[in-house]
Amino acid sequence: SAASIYTSIWIHTATSIHTATRIHTATRIHTATRIHTAAWINTHTRIHTHTRVHTRTKTYSAMRA
Repeated sequence: SAASIYTSIWIHTATSIHTATRIHTATRIHTATRIHTAAWINTHTRIHTHTRVHTRTKTYSAMRA
């Protein structure tokens, strides 16, 4: 009957929207995690580099004194 065809189309559409939303959300979370990780690595590397430069400058100043 027309009603059962309509119901099956509606269920199919709802399922595909739900799947698409889930995939989209998962992608967004994955991207956000990647951006967050990259930012953390970048900040950590910058802090590490800064510390290294600072230590080297201190050692150089001490040697000159």
